[in-house]
Amino acid sequence: MLKNYPNFKRGQLKELYNTLNSEDKILLDNFKETISAGDIKILDMERSIVQFRHILQKPFKEIDKDDLERFIPLLDKSNREKYTKNGIKTHLKRFLKHIHLDWFVKFNNFSCIKCISNARNEKKINSAKLLSKEDIEKIIKAENDFIKKAFFLTLFESAVRPIELRLLKWKDIEFNIDGEISKLNLYATKTDKHRVSYIKEATFFLQKLEKGKKDDYVFQSREGTNKPMGKDTALDWIKKMGKKVGIDVYPYLLRHSRSNDLHRLVNDSKMSLVIASKIMGHSVKTFQSYGELETDVIEKTMKEQLYNFEEMPPEKKEELENRIKELEDIQDKTNKQVAQVLMEIRKKVK
Repeated sequence: MLKNYPNFKRGQLKELYNTLNSEDKILLDNFKETISAGDIKILDMERSIVQFRHILQKPFKEIDKDDLERFIPLLDKSNREKYTKNGIKTHLKRFLKHIHLDWFVKFNNFSCIKCISNARNEKKINSAKLLSKEDIEKIIKAENDFIKKAFFLTLFESAVRPIELRLLKWKDIEFNIDGEISKLNLYATKTDKHRVSYIKEATFFLQKLEKGKKDDYVFQSREGTNKPMGKDTALDWIKKMGKKVGIDVYPYLLRHSRSNDLHRLVNDSKMSLVIASKIMGHSVKTFQSYGELETDVIEKTMKEQLYNFEEMPPEKKEELENRIKELEDIQDKTNKQVAQVLMEIRKKVK
């Protein structure tokens, strides 16, 4: 085991992963398949686990309680942020539970792992870092590359995750469905479901790009045709565009800033909580797909509320939320009935 917690370099994950033996690679890859999360979350988990393995210098299956009890103090003494330390501990517990069925006894119910109280992600919660409308305009005006402008503005305005925008194809865009408002048909990788979002200011930029399109993807890879833009390219664009005007920008900040705008509209009774959740791709109730009528209602309401900031009285908000809930329940019931019919048909066929 290493004596000190290393300062790992950016991009070192692949190098460390390649040092794993074949069994460890299989264990890690199988674990990743069980995780229902976005690319960034999975990458964060993988990084914690691979670094843990590198520090212990021991195969995953041979790790025991003593190893864990030596590792945790080393982590606690490191220069990592408290929030990061808690994240590493949480990832390791989840992984070790997955590969060791006897984890409760083997690791004494992880009694040595104690998360640090009041540990906060300052980058995440610091409202002073949120981007204002003026910040967005400043960044767009300072950038000369038209494609980068289109990517940045679409990412912010639609509140989508970077991977959702990178995977967007031209066939997924319905331009000018209501004036300058365009509709994006998205695949949410985090929830493994399809959803929609809307843009207005970005419509102009995307329509200009469409005239010269040479690929299925809106933002294509530099490595060849019909490949989406790479994750590193997207991150590099965003950071450099912000740097030009002296603003520290990263993908999560764009989405969080847009989320903050929507929360403000909800608090000011200009948008319902249900619609704001739909725009962000968040939902209290899990569902696979929408019925045609339900989709029409949600899309109409999203367009009206996102770009028509008129005062909405509390009773109107409640009425809209109840109506959407009613439609969701109807769709859920219909899906169950269809499933039941299909089961009966299969039985008869057999």
